[in-house]
Amino acid sequence: MHAVGLVRRPSLLFVPVSGPVGTGEYVRSYTIAEGFQAKHPDARIRFVLSRHAPVAKSCPFETVLLDRSPTHETAALTELLERDPPDVTVFDNAGRMAALRAARRAGSRVVWISRRPKLRWKAFRAHCLPLLDEHWIAFPRFLEGDIGPWEQAKLRLFGDVQVRFLGAVFTPTNAARRRTLLERLGLDEDGYALLTPGGGGQRGHGPQAPEIFAHAAERVAERTGVPVVITTGLNASDSPPLGNGVRRVPELAPGELPDLMSSARALALNGGTTLTQALALGKTAVSAPVASDQHRRVRLCGRRGVVIPASLHEGDIAAGLEALLTDDGLRDDMTRRIAEVDVDNGREGAVAALDELLARGRA
Repeated sequence: MHAVGLVRRPSLLFVPVSGPVGTGEYVRSYTIAEGFQAKHPDARIRFVLSRHAPVAKSCPFETVLLDRSPTHETAALTELLERDPPDVTVFDNAGRMAALRAARRAGSRVVWISRRPKLRWKAFRAHCLPLLDEHWIAFPRFLEGDIGPWEQAKLRLFGDVQVRFLGAVFTPTNAARRRTLLERLGLDEDGYALLTPGGGGQRGHGPQAPEIFAHAAERVAERTGVPVVITTGLNASDSPPLGNGVRRVPELAPGELPDLMSSARALALNGGTTLTQALALGKTAVSAPVASDQHRRVRLCGRRGVVIPASLHEGDIAAGLEALLTDDGLRDDMTRRIAEVDVDNGREGAVAALDELLARGRA
């Protein structure tokens, strides 16, 4: 049976980790949901989010709000799955074993997205594998490592689980939408540098990533004369005005950030999902880790020569970005190396996988 033969209105439930800071998991789930809805306009798509998440009020899909991240609200999530079970439940870095069991008992197909080695390891445990239909590893194979002998043995013994590497997941860029965005912001194609620190990884009482990236942006604008744009996101608090030559963009729709990235001359990013998006778009970038799970990823990309690795320090970020803006040979060499790692946009693959699960019927 093929997905095109489905006559029943498909029902999907996305459960990304969510809270007061960080929106990476939500944006990934939203992007997949958006792609699925484009293919199946009649689909019922729901999200389970913390009411304190920056995106809680702006999510365009049917939304169930919890007091905390779904991982910490197992009872409420279990009750929802039992009362109104979806055809497919997608857990993105969120959810405990009890929630997976509840989804399976309710007849839902289950997708687990892991973005850290520890969560990947948990998904391959003997008591977890039978609960999963699909395990999506959020980052490219060259960063996360192929399925090893131990993992292959677990798959043979304990579960018929399809494992996929998503690569990067983002709304495909669109030329007309990109032109409209650049006109709105007063920018020229290949005529600006873009810094996007993201909203996660903010810890302690010292300078936070958005502040550090903002100071780096001022340095780059002053030293190069190139217009500089910095995205501060929904998590950033009110900040003082930036120096001449720096444009602060406080909020972008999920599909607009890839458009802005694809038109920039060079980028400065964190080591999370925007890093893989930059690689898929073939863009040269400086990458600075802003969270504990990003250090290894930035280091590996630096060894492959596909980014300039930097510490979370304004001088280090600014120096790397200045080099990219002023050295055409460096950019050309990095662009060639990026093409060799061949990171693609995994959104359509994820949508196709959901179609396959729906075609199999309820669990």
